[in-house]
Amino acid sequence: MTVYFQSDSQNTGPGFIAKYHESSSDEIFLDPQCGNTLDDDSGFFSSPNYPANYPNNAKCTWYILVDYDGRVRLHIVDF
Repeated sequence: MTVYFQSDSQNTGPGFIAKYHESSSDEIFLDPQCGNTLDDDSGFFSSPNYPANYPNNAKCTWYILVDYDGRVRLHIVDF
């Protein structure tokens, strides 16, 4: 699964935090950077600076990797 986040040059806001999981693991991963490859069974990722305002012109890509026959459940916790 690939998740994209892009902001424009005029508006900022608090952004979002999302939780993903492949299995029943409760492992948490907070990514302070704008985009990354996420390959743990579960974790969190957020827009830059969350819960503070994200910057203008941010372009972030997160790659969520699971087993070949795995599924991803994505829950947007706050937006």
